[in-house]
Amino acid sequence: ALASGDLAGAAKVGLSALKLVWLKGLFPLKKAWAGLKNFLNDSWTITVYSILKLGNNLWYGLLMGLKQIGDAMADAWGFLWDGIVDVFERTVLELQKAWIKTKGLFSSEDEVNAEIRVVEREYEDRKAARHRSSDEAVTRRERERAALNSEWDRSNKAIDDAMNGEIADNQREYAKAVADASGEIEAAKREWRSAIDEVKKRAAESAAATEAAKAKSGAAADATKKAGATISGLSDGGKSVGAWSAQELDALLGG
Repeated sequence: ALASGDLAGAAKVGLSALKLVWLKGLFPLKKAWAGLKNFLNDSWTITVYSILKLGNNLWYGLLMGLKQIGDAMADAWGFLWDGIVDVFERTVLELQKAWIKTKGLFSSEDEVNAEIRVVEREYEDRKAARHRSSDEAVTRRERERAALNSEWDRSNKAIDDAMNGEIADNQREYAKAVADASGEIEAAKREWRSAIDEVKKRAAESAAATEAAKAKSGAAADATKKAGATISGLSDGGKSVGAWSAQELDALLGG
């Protein structure tokens, strides 16, 4: 570019090269800064969600603890109450059986035994129903504890998912920042190469124009020599021939 006198093209190539070197030099700093921002964002995200998860665990831990204590007390009371009722009803059953035997002194033994079987069956039915109800209550409380524990797990999972989502967003921002910086370098490379190609093209055009001018100048010189030879040529008799008139000379030299 300098050899062909293209100062504007040389300046453009130089500035493009400086821009490329500048961006390449800044790239490690930009990447490090983006990495630091990503680290700080991730650290803040993890801290916030860890505090949130800690509060969630404290809350559900309190609920689960109270639930377990209450259920244990309910189970113990149900077992104790069933035992008390069983003893009471067993005592009543023995009294009923004694009364049936007493009042059946004048009845047949089969009638007495049949009546005793009735009250014993009623006693067993009530006992079975009572124990079945207690077992169902215990099972229901177990399901409630399991449901509360599942709710606790879902709540923690939702917090973890939200945290991981924000961390993924931070990572995408970091990758975009690095990609943008790399894109700036690639754009500067294209600009620099384009400036070089443009300079080469103009230099080639200038060289071609110079060669054409040289060729034209050589042709003109040859024509001038030929015309001079014609003017100063000699005849066979040794006398000068030609025209020394300015008008004729002008016409002879082709204007």
